[in-house]
Amino acid sequence: MKKTKRRQFKKGFTLLELIVVIAIIAIMTIVMLVTMFEDRENRELAAAARGVTAAIREAQNNALAGLSRGDEFICMSVLNFDKTPNRYVVRKWKKDPSSGNCNFNDNVASYYFDYDVERMIEDGDIGRLQFSVPHGDIKVNLVTTPSATTGANPLTGTGQIRLHKRDSGSAKVFYVCIHPSGQIVENGINNPC
Repeated sequence: MKKTKRRQFKKGFTLLELIVVIAIIAIMTIVMLVTMFEDRENRELAAAARGVTAAIREAQNNALAGLSRGDEFICMSVLNFDKTPNRYVVRKWKKDPSSGNCNFNDNVASYYFDYDVERMIEDGDIGRLQFSVPHGDIKVNLVTTPSATTGANPLTGTGQIRLHKRDSGSAKVFYVCIHPSGQIVENGINNPC
């Protein structure tokens, strides 16, 4: 009887198989990192928009509640965006007993955008929201140039506040919409009012 030789195979991977596996892992890692970066940017814009929405609601609620103390009469609650695009302030205005005019009185709260987010300042954007006491009627001051705003006028159409990441090079813009009825909606990224 003849003995047959069996071929013995070494167990392991070839160089080509290793290169293919490493390439697949590298591609998957790159895709995951890009997705995580974009997701982080979206979350940061959404968090900044929630802060603006909360400040608008705070000003609106202050007007509806009156926010009066002692003998002062609050006539208006205001959300004012500063000339710097990363700061906004909720203020209360009170009626001057001698003149009867509604004059600036006090800062209620001051906020700054986090995550290098800032408000876009262009013609037609909201520079100031005013809520009158006691019904919360809305008036707005619109930006006419990056350095000037109009006088307060009733909000007739949907107003918008636009947020974006400073110096990111991204075209993502988060829209916060204010309706004449007082409804505030976070419209999302690249979804205009």
